[in-house]
Amino acid sequence: MSSESLPDDDISGEEVEQSEPSAFVPVNAQLYPLVKISEQASALGVHLSKKFMKQFGSTSPFDSERIARSLGIPKMPKDLMPKLFPALGETLKALEPYLAQLREKLPPNWPRGIDFDKAAWVIQEEGIPLVWVPRVEIVDYLLDAPDRSARLDILLEHKGEIVDDCLTVLNGLAGDLTSGQVPLAAKAVTAFAAGHVEAAQVLAVVVTETAVTKVFPDHSYKRVRKTVKFEKEQMTIGALRMAAALAAIAPFYTSWYPRSKTPPPEELSRHVTVHFADQEHYTLQNAVVAVLLVTSILRAMEDSEAIAALAADDEN
Repeated sequence: MSSESLPDDDISGEEVEQSEPSAFVPVNAQLYPLVKISEQASALGVHLSKKFMKQFGSTSPFDSERIARSLGIPKMPKDLMPKLFPALGETLKALEPYLAQLREKLPPNWPRGIDFDKAAWVIQEEGIPLVWVPRVEIVDYLLDAPDRSARLDILLEHKGEIVDDCLTVLNGLAGDLTSGQVPLAAKAVTAFAAGHVEAAQVLAVVVTETAVTKVFPDHSYKRVRKTVKFEKEQMTIGALRMAAALAAIAPFYTSWYPRSKTPPPEELSRHVTVHFADQEHYTLQNAVVAVLLVTSILRAMEDSEAIAALAADDEN
C-alpha cells in the first residue's frame, strides 16, 4: 500500500467505526472557575493589603469614601469596609487548604495565576506543549508572547534549557507503560541537542504516535483529535494534566496529502513527517516542538489514574 493511500483515520492498523466521543464528564466543572477566581481574589487581596491595610489599624479611622474612589466603585456604607477585609481574609484562609490540593493537580511548570484560556489556546490551537516541560519561566515567556511565531523564537532562544528540561523529565520516568519509548525519546532529545534536526524530529514523532496509540488503542486519528479537545471547564481535575498534555495532539494529527491542493502545513505534522518527507518540514521549530511533545506525553502517561479518568470520560 502506498503512503498516500494510508487511511488518515486509522491509528491501530484497522479502521474501526466509533460513536462520537463525549466531552469529559463534568464531575468537577466548578473547579476551574474556582481556581481562577481564587487566584484573582488572592492577588487582589495582596494588592489591597499593600495599598490600604496600613490605614486599617485600630488607631486609623476608615475612610470608606476615599477607598471606594481609589477602587473605582460606588460609595459604600461607612460600616461596610471594616467588615469587608476581615471577611475576605477569613474566606481566603478557609479556601487555602482546598486550593493547595487543587494546585497540586495542575501542571507543576505552570506559573501561579496562569491564564487558562491563553494556555489552552497555545496548546490546542498552536500545538505547543506546555505540560511538564518547559520550565515555568519559559512558559511565562511563551504566554506573554504575541503570537505563535514569537513563541517559536522563544523556544529556540531557550533550546539549551529545553533540552535539559526534557532530559530531566525523561530520566525520571520508570513506568512499565512507557519503558520501551523513554530511551528512544531521550535519543531524540540528544539528537536535537547535537544539531541533528531531522533525526530528532522523525524519532520524536514516531515515539509520540506510539505513546498515543497506547492511550487510545482503538481510536482513529479523527477520534483522537476530538477526544483530546481541551474542554477545561468540563473535564475532571484529575484528568487535567493528562488532557492538557494530549491537547497538543490535535494539530499534530492534522492530515495532508499532495492531492489536497493546499500547501503542506508548516506546523509539526505527523502525517507530513512520516509519509511525505520533505526538507522544508524538518525545521528547528518543528523539531523543538516534537521533543517537547514526546516528553510531555510520556511524562503524562506515568499518571495511571489520569489515564483511567480520561478513558472513563471518553466512554461515557
